[in-house]
Amino acid sequence: AFLFLIRKSQEARGRSVNLSFQVSVIEKLNERNKDFKFKISSLEEYIAAVDKVAPKLNMLKGEFNIGKNMRVHKTNYSSRSDLKKMNTLIQDYLTNILEPVLTLGTQFGISYPKGAADDIWEKMFENSAHDSMANSVSDNVNEDIYLRYKQARDMATSLVELTLRQISVQIKKPDDKAITLTVFNTTPVAKSGLVTKTIYTPAQNFEIQDKDGKPIPFVVAGFKDETEEVNGATVQLNPGNRIYQPEKVYKTKISLVVKNIPPMGYQQYYLIPNVGKADELSVSNQTTIENEYYKIEVNLDGSLRITRKTDGRVFDKQAILEDNGDDGDSYNYSPAKKDWVIYSTDQAFKVKANKSALLNELKIDFDFRVPADLDERAHRKAFVLMPVSLEIKLKKDNPVIGFRVVTDNRQPLDHRLCIDFDTQIVTDGSIDDIQFGSIKRPFELKKAILDWQEKPISINTMQTYTSLSDKNNMFA
Repeated sequence: AFLFLIRKSQEARGRSVNLSFQVSVIEKLNERNKDFKFKISSLEEYIAAVDKVAPKLNMLKGEFNIGKNMRVHKTNYSSRSDLKKMNTLIQDYLTNILEPVLTLGTQFGISYPKGAADDIWEKMFENSAHDSMANSVSDNVNEDIYLRYKQARDMATSLVELTLRQISVQIKKPDDKAITLTVFNTTPVAKSGLVTKTIYTPAQNFEIQDKDGKPIPFVVAGFKDETEEVNGATVQLNPGNRIYQPEKVYKTKISLVVKNIPPMGYQQYYLIPNVGKADELSVSNQTTIENEYYKIEVNLDGSLRITRKTDGRVFDKQAILEDNGDDGDSYNYSPAKKDWVIYSTDQAFKVKANKSALLNELKIDFDFRVPADLDERAHRKAFVLMPVSLEIKLKKDNPVIGFRVVTDNRQPLDHRLCIDFDTQIVTDGSIDDIQFGSIKRPFELKKAILDWQEKPISINTMQTYTSLSDKNNMFA
């Protein structure tokens, strides 16, 4: 028997399905096809029928994203990247922060807000329809998608902030410690490192202490006086109660050293105003930063020279930005017919360094000039300004180099911006993080690629990392 599966689409939203029409279709199919018998079935019945016949089936492996027999829109990942980024960030936030925080709150007698959490996930699911996730829809629909993401994000962050406040006020503190800083760890392992956060302080000179009164190292990135705004917004519900209201309030960005924050737990610290002197990041025009693991220098062309201190190995010409044309549509990237690749090593730039004992940063601001569109690219004209900032960060006792690229690309059209690293590793494939695990991807397809429905392009995506490795080195 050949089973004909007709399923009621979710898009029908409860509308009735014309069963008589379906029956008439089945009758006509059975009339015209004597070798097969068609029937309305379910997915479960279909699988059971296949199992009963037990045919010899081919084993397929891999990601099933090869467009030989059909179009898969493999490079669709870059369309409306702002919304795709929101989806990833909010999904990670719900899983790694919201759910653990709400669970932690139940240990302090705070009811788990199941209804609110369900509403947040429902909004995420509403944005997970095929075209919604691909963002291959009109601007009007994209606005609706963004609104659902915004609502999910705002509800989640508000729930987390409220729950953390409710937990923090229940933690006992010494009577002489008016201001507390509570650091939470929502992972299943103890955590140490440098935590960067914006807080409010009653003075520019202060000390942060642990429960034993021991000073905790920290560095300040700057102060902003917000006394009038904070005091003006303070509402005292019970005027008979004394509240802590300092003469001055500064918005302060700090990076604080924390050690061994217990899994699914917290540590509370105390801010002592008018004690000691806060260590501030010093701003300079230097072009080199370093920590225990690396020394990073800005070359004369704006690329980076990275020296690994453990063995003295040098990785030169790193973090080069390249801009090329994109002749694709709202689904796919497609190489420009007359392309012109433009590199950051040919652009004017300025360098600024922020340094301290705990944190060192480099910021390279490029005056990147690119073509306005594909026509100008074909004629090698580059008069449109696309500012790009490359931020590099080294933390004390941390073997990871932090990179961040910020660009304003509202002016140029039909283009793609990439960042290039020369790993000096020779290998036949990369190892990438995808849904539910990792995968090794070959760099080239061994089989013939003629007569494909969709031309194979060497663009692959990952969830959180991509990596190359050999016997001695790993670059991720």
